[in-house]
Amino acid sequence: MNQHQPIFGMPSNRSGLKMSEAELTCEALLLNDAETRELAQRWGKLESDLVQHHNWASLSTKEQLNLPEASELHGIDSRLEALHNEWVDLLTKLPPMIATTRGALMLKFEVLKVLLTPDALPEVNVIFESALRDLARLRC
Repeated sequence: MNQHQPIFGMPSNRSGLKMSEAELTCEALLLNDAETRELAQRWGKLESDLVQHHNWASLSTKEQLNLPEASELHGIDSRLEALHNEWVDLLTKLPPMIATTRGALMLKFEVLKVLLTPDALPEVNVIFESALRDLARLRC
């Protein structure tokens, strides 16, 4: 599993210090997102292979289940559902948590960056990236 890339070189686990609840929640959300993206990519590849090599859409459910790739596909579906439920739970807990360090605040912004969709409002993403760059350079 690929770990998320910290924004502007901010390490995600600073020097083994005990992390706050906000930091742990952000880390869990970011790891959840990374695993979700990886699994979605694998799911797409599997589905494409099944369509191309096994005429997936024309197979009965029983025939589909007999293919080894189908087992992995269903396993991915189950894991994605669990990840989604975890995501929703963690995301609802994060807003009231207070970031008490600059690192914790940066992690909250990393989560926010994941939530911003690149195509929705490109100018928002540009401004957000700029603000993050500025925040990362501030010496508080």
